[in-house]
Amino acid sequence: RTKKDVHMEINNPEVIYKENLTKYNFTKNLTKHNFTKNDLLSSPDYYWVALSLLLGNEKSKNEKLAIHYLKILSDGGNREASHILGLIYENKKESDFTQVEMYYMRSFIQGNLYAINRLGLCYYQGYNTAIDFRKAFELFKLGYDLGNSLATHNLAECYRNGHGTVKNLTKAYELYQESIKMGNPYALVEIGQLYDHEFGQESNLTKAFEFYQLGAAFGIDDAYTFLGQYYYKGIGTKVNLKLAFQNFLKGANLGLVESIFNSAECYRKGHGTEQNPTKAAELYELCSMNHTQSKYILGNMNDQGIGTEAFQLWKRDADNGSKDAKYKVAICYLYGKGVGKDESKGFIYLQELLEDGYVDALIELSFCYADGRGVKQDIRKGFKYLKKAQKMAVPGAKEALEKIKRDHPIKTFLIYMLEQIIFMIK
Repeated sequence: RTKKDVHMEINNPEVIYKENLTKYNFTKNLTKHNFTKNDLLSSPDYYWVALSLLLGNEKSKNEKLAIHYLKILSDGGNREASHILGLIYENKKESDFTQVEMYYMRSFIQGNLYAINRLGLCYYQGYNTAIDFRKAFELFKLGYDLGNSLATHNLAECYRNGHGTVKNLTKAYELYQESIKMGNPYALVEIGQLYDHEFGQESNLTKAFEFYQLGAAFGIDDAYTFLGQYYYKGIGTKVNLKLAFQNFLKGANLGLVESIFNSAECYRKGHGTEQNPTKAAELYELCSMNHTQSKYILGNMNDQGIGTEAFQLWKRDADNGSKDAKYKVAICYLYGKGVGKDESKGFIYLQELLEDGYVDALIELSFCYADGRGVKQDIRKGFKYLKKAQKMAVPGAKEALEKIKRDHPIKTFLIYMLEQIIFMIK
């Protein structure tokens, strides 16, 4: 879920339902009931019946019946039902966008300002329709004129990015401020970012820090990451590793990838907390699927004896096409690190890398030939690869050549003499 999606779902019926799931739990044996139109329109509680059928537990879910009930409620003037129908059709790939537009507009006409904002978001993000910034801008503007805080926030986004209108950071700032006054604390973080770098010469890191502080005080998840970074690096305030760690940890507990990574860094380095390599490794692993740097830090930690996941991480990335990861996998096989030693596999991986243009494999291939690892020993071929590596300016090629000469002095001398004889004959 993106940051903007979170903004959009404040006070949405779906969120309200989830927050009140225990209170309004009508899921038991609901599918055995057949409510008439009069039943559904007689009490607002039947809206929750429909939502329970739509969002309840797996045994009681019945989307077809839920939609049937919601349509009756929508036709009867229930704005929340109209909004939920808009959400349902928005998320159905095969649905006609005219249905999405119809139900959001109906909900809006019935008095739900959040619906006009959601429709604007569909055009802004391209949800089940083509992106149309101009239409999005007009819908957000309508929501702003009617006093909706989220539409005001998104209108600020349009001015900030020049989407559907001329870029105007001053106007964006003013709208974010209005959105805050309307009760939308998410705009605090956006103003922080404006002061952070987007205002150019008028940027003010101290003010950015202050707005991130306010955002964190309101529990805005992204604020914890930014505030932690400011404390960690001493941006707009004095360095305070303890407070940096505390904010990173708050963000990590909310599932923010960058905060999880930063918390792991603090545990690994002992910054703001006691050094704890095991905890660091756990957090790196937690965010490794979505954070490239964490994968390689974790891999290096495992290579030093902390955990056993390095090989699996590199193998996964190698299978997905990463040449760097494939090289690491080859080394693991050659030296038995994180996996059973298999020099033949390691050699094959290196050969494939070289064929694929990965010239860094030349040095390790030269060692394979020189030492007979995974292939029949052929020091002369090892020298050939190293000479090629030197011509291509591969780092470490010269040192690798000296190492082979030291490790195999007699054979190196014989090869040298043979080459001299061949040269003289020619």
